[in-house]
Amino acid sequence: MTIIGAGTFIGYKIDKWLNISFHIFLLIFIILSVIGAILYAMRDFIKKD
Repeated sequence: MTIIGAGTFIGYKIDKWLNISFHIFLLIFIILSVIGAILYAMRDFIKKD
């Protein structure tokens, strides 16, 4: 959850800083953070077995 929240926050702040009306960085960072969270969870799950 923290990874997704951090990605969302960073994307939002970049869009706000660049004054972009379409939130492209928000979408990019949400997608990347979800992929990162899934990979992190899978790596942790595989390591425990």
